[in-house]
Amino acid sequence: MANIFLTFQSGIAQLALNSEVRILRYALFGRLQQLASVVGDVLLGKEKIQKVLLSRLTETVVMWLSDEQEFWDVFEDEYVQLQPFGLQQLILDMHFIVEIAVCGGYSSRNVHQLVSAVITRAIGTFSAKGVDPQGSETSELDEHIILHDESSDFDETPLSPSSIESVDSFASANTGVIESPTDLTEPEA
Repeated sequence: MANIFLTFQSGIAQLALNSEVRILRYALFGRLQQLASVVGDVLLGKEKIQKVLLSRLTETVVMWLSDEQEFWDVFEDEYVQLQPFGLQQLILDMHFIVEIAVCGGYSSRNVHQLVSAVITRAIGTFSAKGVDPQGSETSELDEHIILHDESSDFDETPLSPSSIESVDSFASANTGVIESPTDLTEPEA
């Protein structure tokens, strides 16, 4: 997967036309839409649980990427020549994940923090190999994610996974920590 980000040599036009990246984005968006539809049918009337599940799934995907050492090894390989546009594409893809979550109504502070961590690590990795992060226009993109983070009121609602009373997030929870789906709901007043 990381090899996709190594092939970019020049220009925004090439990024927009790269079919591999478009396919990945559409596949992710399509699968999340399908999952939202299935979850909506199965949990009819349980919108809170739907949003929590989709939010935690999104967190899990980004968390997996941030911890996937094989992904990062490709960038850290001393024989690999990195290009600024590869960094730009990685940053755009991370922002795309945030946009999906925001537009779907299941964004969370954890998703924003995880995406920011991936972007920071990518910038550090590319910088360590001599790639100028400013050459990929990261500052404008980072400003965009910060604006979304500040304007998102989803984090303050009881639907946010970080507001649920549990010690671990879904992605990092040990097997068996959550006994049943009812653990995801708030106690009735």
